[in-house]
Amino acid sequence: MKHVWKPTRSLLAVLTACASLSALTASGQTVPPPAPYGALPSQGQLQWHEMEMYNMIEFNQINYLDKDWGWGDESPEIVNPVNFNAEEIVLRAKKAGSKGFLINAKHHGGFCMWPSRTTDYNISRSPWRNGKGDWVGEWEAACRKHGLKFGVYLSPWDRNTAKFGTPEYLDMFKAQLRELLTQYGDLFIIWFDGAPGEGGDGYYGGANEYRGGFLDYYDWENIYALCRELQPNAVIFGDPGPDVRWVGNEKGYAGETCWATLFAPGEKWNGRPIPSGAPEHIKRINEGNRNGQYWIPAEADFSLRRRFTWHASDSLTVKTPQKLFDIYINSVGRGQGWDLNLPINPLGEQDEPDKLALEEFGRYLEATFRDDLTRGATLHASNVRGGDEAHYGTALLTDGDRYSYWATDDKVTSAELVLDFPRTETFNIIKLRENIKLGQRIDSVKVDMKVGGTWKEIAGATSIGACRLIRLKNYVETSSLRIRFYAPVALAVSEVGCYKEPDGAVAPVISRTKAGEVSLQVERPVYQLRYTTDGSVPSVSSPLYTGPFTFAREGAVRAVAFDKDGRKGEEAVRTFDACKRNWRILTADGQPYAAAGALVDDDDQTFWRSPSQDKDAAFRPQSLVIDLGETQEVKGFSYTPRQDNSSEGVIDRLALMASEDGKNWTPVYEDFIPNIRQAPVYRSFRLKTPVSCRYLKLTALRVLEGNYATGAEFGILLK
Repeated sequence: MKHVWKPTRSLLAVLTACASLSALTASGQTVPPPAPYGALPSQGQLQWHEMEMYNMIEFNQINYLDKDWGWGDESPEIVNPVNFNAEEIVLRAKKAGSKGFLINAKHHGGFCMWPSRTTDYNISRSPWRNGKGDWVGEWEAACRKHGLKFGVYLSPWDRNTAKFGTPEYLDMFKAQLRELLTQYGDLFIIWFDGAPGEGGDGYYGGANEYRGGFLDYYDWENIYALCRELQPNAVIFGDPGPDVRWVGNEKGYAGETCWATLFAPGEKWNGRPIPSGAPEHIKRINEGNRNGQYWIPAEADFSLRRRFTWHASDSLTVKTPQKLFDIYINSVGRGQGWDLNLPINPLGEQDEPDKLALEEFGRYLEATFRDDLTRGATLHASNVRGGDEAHYGTALLTDGDRYSYWATDDKVTSAELVLDFPRTETFNIIKLRENIKLGQRIDSVKVDMKVGGTWKEIAGATSIGACRLIRLKNYVETSSLRIRFYAPVALAVSEVGCYKEPDGAVAPVISRTKAGEVSLQVERPVYQLRYTTDGSVPSVSSPLYTGPFTFAREGAVRAVAFDKDGRKGEEAVRTFDACKRNWRILTADGQPYAAAGALVDDDDQTFWRSPSQDKDAAFRPQSLVIDLGETQEVKGFSYTPRQDNSSEGVIDRLALMASEDGKNWTPVYEDFIPNIRQAPVYRSFRLKTPVSCRYLKLTALRVLEGNYATGAEFGILLK
């Protein structure tokens, strides 16, 4: 079946208008509703917006092998999560606010976590459940039982089968998709990763090689058609759509301005994925297009730990409840979706720190939004559509219905809403929604509070849409709040709320100099800071921070702020590699190059860039020679890519050589770095055999963009 894919503008606009008009007489309403504006969400997209928060699960052989991605040659025999209980994890996430689970049914390694009929490389070949298990099915059953929605992730890329890259594989992939779309009930999302368009190294049915450039390989038109046919209410995720787009990073942060619409009027798009590396593309999908042709909101995907798959070495990277709340503010609070990955250990469980973080975040979220201060306020609007308070008045802003709304007359495109509280209230979060069934209408808002009888502007925001959370830097106290709305058409605002985030000290920021001096900093004054360097949790009896201290070794520094009553704030943890006090960069690409020192300064906000080549020259391997200052037994190393949101020069294949004298070199490592574009974070690599050396030669064999190499930090592991 041939199908020309086209995003819907949508039929919902016509249906909404017709239904509204036909109901006018029956309801006693005499003023017609505002006409829909711009691109509109489909029914599936509306349901997706209503969820706001869901979780991802990524689990297969790589959770046992300290890998980020599989090559396709990993044995099914190692997959045996003997303590797995889907209900336990589902209930914990539900309590924290999750509305659904997205299960990774097949990642790039090609291993199917359900008993697929398309390949023997599936869960039935593992010892789990005596070969009778269905990982996808158990998650689906737990979600249905406890009222959560269910979705599936299926990687188009497959490093296991020799068929990949041929027409035969496309038939195999569609058969896998059909199995998932017909065997697990109604789905809320079908998730296609963007990485398969680039390809990479793999096993490929026995051929250990690189296969790349698959952007035009997949039959996306018919893949999308199959999804529409078998799961008409599910949204399709891809980069950048067709229904939900990637937000452009794996940190969970949407743009300060982030429109739900994409592709400017007149801009052509054929529905296929777009290369994700270009900075202009990342900016586009992070921010959207005002008045874009299609409704394609963003999903902010990120992991509870540093990486999506479980790694024992990531145990101190679990995000704190306040960090999770900050991500919530910058994803759900910018009108987009939150997709939190929960790493699962080899036994099939969440580790205790992960459980605690999720539970504490749920309590923090509930405590913040428990009391809406606007429920006791008197609301005054500068204009109400047709004077019809019953159908368009301010009472509809606090009725809990995201589709009832205060509206203005067609000619009134700028209006004010004043909230008079019965007493002085303290808060720091302002919540706004539009009725997105009528489109994303508002350009911007300004927020004022009354101080001594005079209005004082305290905040502003753009791109309201499905939800906007304006988080003030500090608590404010006022008895009156004013919100000024600006739009090209009549307003259709469905909710306004004011909330107070719980009191609590913010987590300190931990940094270290190249010389090994550690500093702790906080955004606002605290009573005291305490820290540990032995891995233990800080307490009121831990060392008191009075100024920078020396920590010139590999390990973790943990710090926390306390108030005068001994109440504990948010904990910060920073894990450091071996100290670089005596390190020197001897040469960069064979020449002295002082700027390369940024790679070993213990500051990941600076970065090294290899010497520039001719603009049109192809990339050629770039090398650095590092003097460690003394002979050391190196057990591993680390690479941190540049942290300025650019992928230019980021190394995705590297080699390392070691030497005692700086003349005779021994190769000790060579491999590619999976998912470095989407997750540009610290990566560590263990050597198969420790090596005693004084000199290391790091060679960038391949980079993502550009014809030069970059890096924020290089480190070594001695433990």
